[in-house]
Amino acid sequence: MNTEIRDWQPDGSFDRDFLREVPPADLNSFQEAIHPLSDEASAAFQRALFAGIKKPWHYRHTTSWMRRLLHEGFSDRSIDTFDKAVIAIRTRIDWAANARVFMVPQAPNVYTATWGSFLQFFQRGHIRLFENMLVCNPLHRDVVLFWEGYCWPYFGKRGSRRLPCSTWDSEV
Repeated sequence: MNTEIRDWQPDGSFDRDFLREVPPADLNSFQEAIHPLSDEASAAFQRALFAGIKKPWHYRHTTSWMRRLLHEGFSDRSIDTFDKAVIAIRTRIDWAANARVFMVPQAPNVYTATWGSFLQFFQRGHIRLFENMLVCNPLHRDVVLFWEGYCWPYFGKRGSRRLPCSTWDSEV
């Protein structure tokens, strides 16, 4: 097992919140497909992702690529279901189903899965969007942002900084 992944802590407040939308029948498959990063790996990933960005989760005060994403990124507010959101995401983002993605909520934890697993569980409504969540692939600059808990995605590009994923491949 990769040391950058930690066990699920369903009694811990954040994992409990992340798992809230997952029905009991899907919990095992969800936890096998999506993994929380360790505290250290989560912090390192967020430092690299948001390097040089002041207040990345503040709509008016954020800077750099996050500001461009929020203020100029493409978003279609007519998307009002998870099914429509997945169609829009697949139309704009062409990552392989086995590509590694990272889910970065506005919180200290980061989660990882394959792109196919993310889309599958997102479409079912099992991925809790919290207030804000960024989904990115360390090998591509395209990002998907969910803002203020809505299922319509914003599309844009992150900065060009390399993300700490050297130990990750297409398999967990």
